[in-house]
Amino acid sequence: MACEQVCPTNAIAHDDKVEDGKGKRIIYHYTDTCIFCGSCEAACIADNQGIKLTDKWDLAFFDRKEAYETIEKELQLCEMCGTVIACKDHLSWIAKKLGELAFSSPTLYQTRLRELGIIDDNILAVAKEYGRADRVKILCARCRRETTLTTK
Repeated sequence: MACEQVCPTNAIAHDDKVEDGKGKRIIYHYTDTCIFCGSCEAACIADNQGIKLTDKWDLAFFDRKEAYETIEKELQLCEMCGTVIACKDHLSWIAKKLGELAFSSPTLYQTRLRELGIIDDNILAVAKEYGRADRVKILCARCRRETTLTTK
């Protein structure tokens, strides 16, 4: 949410919703307070896949409560505790940018493998059989630390 942090008029907000083990982030762009400075688009870490400034907005509203647009992103949750890690497309973007260096981060590595369709339930079953299925999961920093320090 770099776009939200750099917005000088607070025209961007977000809401994370987690239900039944699935999460989505709704990004709100309030066009009535936006000054169209472009800071949000410039700060976007995922190649401008969030807020996109165009000249195709209709800013004529009778009710200011209607002057916003939403963007929905699928969230990646920790597979142990359910904490929000990041948007899935952001994790994927980071893994692609890092290339082979993404192997040093288990979360990025697992994200990339799942995106490519390489990791499946068979790999998880084999890891579970040998007692370290927690190592082939997408985990938040706290759970990753706990699984690393815990020996089985």
